[in-house]
Amino acid sequence: MIKIAETEEEIRKCFPVMAELRPHFTNEDAFLKQVKRQIENDKFQLVFLDDNGVKAVGGIRIGEWLARGKYLEIEDLVTTADSRSKNYGGQLLIG
Repeated sequence: MIKIAETEEEIRKCFPVMAELRPHFTNEDAFLKQVKRQIENDKFQLVFLDDNGVKAVGGIRIGEWLARGKYLEIEDLVTTADSRSKNYGGQLLIG
């Protein structure tokens, strides 16, 4: 199931996966604070794929330009080391 992380619990569930890509996040509370700030200030969304545990996480923004209309910016996309090559990342992109 693909979801947007909206609650603190959902954001915290994404932490171990995102930490594989962004190892400078060593503290779950700091990660939660950063994600919540970006959600509030930057229209950031944290999306995740849960298949008996979080397997893939992506950080995205949907924006709009006068010249070209809406666009999707993918800031981060990571799959757990033991779940790679199982198309979880692709599923997040396709929805």
